[in-house]
Amino acid sequence: MKKQIILATLISSFSLLLFMSCEDDNDNDLLSPEEAKTEIRNTDESIATHINDMQNSKAVLTMEFFSELVNERQIDLKSFAEATIKKTPKQFFTKPGYFSSSLIKSHKADDIDPTEDTGIYEYDFDKNEFVLIENYVDYLKFIFPADQEAFNKEENNAELRIDEFIVIKDNDDEIPIKIILKLTVDEEKLVSLDYNMQLGERYHMPVSGSAELVMPPYNIEVALSGTEPDFESSMNWSIDNTTLANYYLELTVDLEKETPELIDGNMQFVPIKFDGNVHALNIEEHIEDAENGNGDIDIDYLNEQLDIEVIHTDYNQVIGHLNFSVVFEEDEPVLLITIVYQDDSWEYINEAMPEIAAIIGWNNND
Repeated sequence: MKKQIILATLISSFSLLLFMSCEDDNDNDLLSPEEAKTEIRNTDESIATHINDMQNSKAVLTMEFFSELVNERQIDLKSFAEATIKKTPKQFFTKPGYFSSSLIKSHKADDIDPTEDTGIYEYDFDKNEFVLIENYVDYLKFIFPADQEAFNKEENNAELRIDEFIVIKDNDDEIPIKIILKLTVDEEKLVSLDYNMQLGERYHMPVSGSAELVMPPYNIEVALSGTEPDFESSMNWSIDNTTLANYYLELTVDLEKETPELIDGNMQFVPIKFDGNVHALNIEEHIEDAENGNGDIDIDYLNEQLDIEVIHTDYNQVIGHLNFSVVFEEDEPVLLITIVYQDDSWEYINEAMPEIAAIIGWNNND
């Protein structure tokens, strides 16, 4: 129960909020609640289409084929495509400024370690493995067939080059602070990732940095700045320079608990924007008290900590707001997030916009 509640609560707090305030509603051509629900679903379907296009792009398929070629004893890259590309949009939304350590762990192997090793490795069709062909270079490169057709022709037409891969160890964690890599097929650049992060001296939390993932026609840019405990984070996801989604967040973080006390900002899946603020630490502590037997969950109190409007930017219209609701599963209370429309009708957000809820972590089944 705790996992469900905290995910539904905290990750919702990462998806808020203010900075670009909404002007007064336009009195003309306002959306009815039913029309607003249709717009919500249309937006979710559009985002789902773009996510599907990314996940089935030549870049991802090439990386998946690469993982099939790899000898797991030599280098464990089985989840590289998912860690690098498939999970990146969600990672940027749910953890502003952070990059999953799964990318590091999926690289780790006995024989080749991108954090330490350099050299050029080429796929040998006779040996069915990658062999070192050049070690006097200051980068790590893999040359391999991009797909089954190239494999059948014994044609190495793809290159994955890792120029920098720097991590630091923090207890049992490995935290990446610099990654530069690119993937090309037939000399066409399919993917590039440039990631830089600076950690705070005391808590080893990201305090500043930037990341850019280019996967034509898509582009994701993330930035983080600030001085402990106050941070700003932004993200823009675009296709051919047209924004699909973005966020701007201002966070005040309790460094000891590694939890935001207050988050202000906004997140938009064009044209639907979530705008407002949340007192995330108050929510987390209230839930923990209830779980420890110190009172029941007070849904009114929790909703006082959550002030998020749902806005349709094309109409410049507030179409609803977010609320918590409680359902019971096997006599255990579970917090869910709902969209409440202007006529007080409501629906669970993971049912109204399942793809977006899954990307951000609002999927109550997680």
